[in-house]
Amino acid sequence: MRKNSKVIVTALLFFVTIGSFAAYRGFFSKPYLTVIGVVNMADGLGRQSVEVMETLKDKVSIGFVSTSYPCFKDVPKSIRRTIKNKWKPLGKCILFEESVWTPEKNHFEHLKTKKNDHQVRLAYTMFESSQIPSEWVEILNEYFDAAIVPDPFYTKVYQNSGVEIPIFVLPLGLNLQPFLNEKVKTKPHFPLVFGNLTALIERKNHLVLIEAFHDAFGNSDNVALRLNSRYWDDALANKVHAFIEKNKITNIEFTKTSLSSQDYLDLFKSIDCYVSISKGEGFSIQPREAMALGIPIIVTNNTAQTTLCRAGLSKIVPSNIKEPALRKWGTILKEPIRYGEEYNCTKEDVMEALLDVYDNYDYYLARAENLKSWVKQYDYSNLKPYYLSLIKPMKVCLSTKNRITKNVLYTNSKALYEKYRKVLNVPN
Repeated sequence: MRKNSKVIVTALLFFVTIGSFAAYRGFFSKPYLTVIGVVNMADGLGRQSVEVMETLKDKVSIGFVSTSYPCFKDVPKSIRRTIKNKWKPLGKCILFEESVWTPEKNHFEHLKTKKNDHQVRLAYTMFESSQIPSEWVEILNEYFDAAIVPDPFYTKVYQNSGVEIPIFVLPLGLNLQPFLNEKVKTKPHFPLVFGNLTALIERKNHLVLIEAFHDAFGNSDNVALRLNSRYWDDALANKVHAFIEKNKITNIEFTKTSLSSQDYLDLFKSIDCYVSISKGEGFSIQPREAMALGIPIIVTNNTAQTTLCRAGLSKIVPSNIKEPALRKWGTILKEPIRYGEEYNCTKEDVMEALLDVYDNYDYYLARAENLKSWVKQYDYSNLKPYYLSLIKPMKVCLSTKNRITKNVLYTNSKALYEKYRKVLNVPN
């Protein structure tokens, strides 16, 4: 009996040891893909890393490097463990989902070295004007093998700024399912609600929107403007409050709150028309979320929003007034730096758009099904094959252009072509 007990104990110790060793290897082993970014689901940039990892987790092993302390609110449990594991070495494919540089932080230094022969480094990057920072240009050229931009508008912007590495276009993947799963909107609220849920910064043009709304509708009880900002410039917030108080406006609601995913969706559902009259956008997430709910949108025809305008489903505001694109990087700088141009609109054109949607709301709401159908292409369920083809294509081919298809990655760079073949073992 004692002999049998010893055998059992020995066997148990063996399996525990094997299991511990497997767990150890899984925890510390080099992943195929390393995602570098920030985690904050209430922020557009902060969602990117989480959602791309959630999309690709069943296809490749993934490690994560956080560029700042992560916020785990609303992060899926399946991704939290990956984020918390700080011990995995960098993978042979790196997807950088953070700004490579800001005046405050050199995020690119997480790469430790300039580009090398044993990693394929991909920077998912966007800006909101006609020129990117010169620091970005140098970093992209020296530390990365390719840049991926979310909209065709930025291919020329990056090239004209001096980026020499291959530039691919791949739309920003979004988790639109909570929006798409909602029933199609069939009637407006009373009062009819226009809304904007972006950060309160000059580029987003809140003051023009508020002034245009007030000039168009006065204090009418039949219409409202609902604004919420998770982040705001104090000086601009003071101007907004001053304008509302000076004109004794009762139909504009302005709040400054960071919302949970559910509260954000509920607030979005209270809006009848989403308005984005921004002077420049890198991709424009929230108009797409509105479309996924079947909510009519008003957008300025500039930068990445030109893609929305070309779809022919929105109310378009002309945006041809060129202005210096001045950026303080949030509140980091006291004096702004100019990055080319951005594109403003007139208050009168915004008034016309607001009045047109208000007077003809049934016409715009009749497009609800078309809005939801068109925007589905940006949900990760449809973009997943393209993201997988970016990091682990079934085939890589030399071409005259840089293009990502569901199975094949085409590039005009022989250096990148060879790297995919030798580092990632992709056949040609």
